[in-house]
Amino acid sequence: MRGKVERQASMLTLVGPDQRVPKDLPIRRIKLLTDRELERLSSVFESRSSVSEASARSASASITT
Repeated sequence: MRGKVERQASMLTLVGPDQRVPKDLPIRRIKLLTDRELERLSSVFESRSSVSEASARSASASITT
């Protein structure tokens, strides 16, 4: 009501993480290596996921019959 009005800083930002993280920070190299490995292993994860889903379906079917 009285006194100096102090506005709160906005929480919205238009700067993405790539712009905030320094280019020479080691975490960037770690992320690159991790992304490559996850891409390489994605087929393994997918095959295990499909096996797990099939097992869950057959277990579910045996319970209901």
